[in-house]
Amino acid sequence: MARAWPPGLRPRAMLNLRFFRAHWMSSDVIFIHKQPPLRNIGDELCSPRHYFDLRSARERLAVVGGGVFADFGERDLARRGLTAQDAVLWGVGRSLKRGSDSLERIATLPHLAWGLRDIDGVADPERFLPCVSCLHPMLDAGAGQDGTLLFVNAEPRVTPADGETALRALAAARGWQFLQNDCSDQAMRDALRGNRRVITNSFHGAYWSLLSGHDTFVTGYSSKFVSLFRAFGLDPQPIVRYEKPRKLGFCGRLRGRAGAGLLNGVVQAVDENRVVRLADSRAMLAAFRERNLAFAQALVAEGVLKAYSLRA
Repeated sequence: MARAWPPGLRPRAMLNLRFFRAHWMSSDVIFIHKQPPLRNIGDELCSPRHYFDLRSARERLAVVGGGVFADFGERDLARRGLTAQDAVLWGVGRSLKRGSDSLERIATLPHLAWGLRDIDGVADPERFLPCVSCLHPMLDAGAGQDGTLLFVNAEPRVTPADGETALRALAAARGWQFLQNDCSDQAMRDALRGNRRVITNSFHGAYWSLLSGHDTFVTGYSSKFVSLFRAFGLDPQPIVRYEKPRKLGFCGRLRGRAGAGLLNGVVQAVDENRVVRLADSRAMLAAFRERNLAFAQALVAEGVLKAYSLRA
């Protein structure tokens, strides 16, 4: 019997398909994750394809995730003639923009198997599956002895152009390294290894910084940052919230003021010392990695996969 969407949850198709790309790794497994035209290192590294070789036990199998999928991948699956019954959700997240909104706690989904990265969005904590990018070896190096990295999202709808200019100037004035998330893997690795503190409006920037033992300052614009803090057992109160302009046209109308909220948020986070850190980042990193390995093992036990192996 096919599993059904929970009442009232079946999502509307809201995603722009230009931002998704499929990666065929074998004749029977397809990996689907967000890949915007402007590189986003978080969206790139959140796919299990980087960390696992999977052997499907089915004629066809899609692995959706990680990253944000408001419709749990339904539209992108349909585009390929697939349904939820052909798919696994691996560390998929959701993102609500209004500060007053809270995620609905999901108890059931029709997919073959699923785990969500938002711990406050699942009815059963066992369904919590942290982003698989925790398996990336760059997190093993830990934090630097000193130095501050200002790491911001390169997408203009998140960091408007005037905001980027102002943030670059702020970083230069305060002696910080400035980096955006359209950077290379090596640049990200070097920046994490070379700094003790990280200031960021990037979900994955915060995720990686905390898991690698950095003192972290977060300016956030949606529920995903609150969910991230709760996954770490942290109070979300230190997050400085700013309003992301809803549309590029809105940014244009604001002209020189679009990035002021982000700039002010960064200054506030640092000047008010809204720093967070994990008491034992190594233990948390190991626990998050173990959850992903256990998920892969469960896929074998449930007959979704024949086998899996970790990639070198």
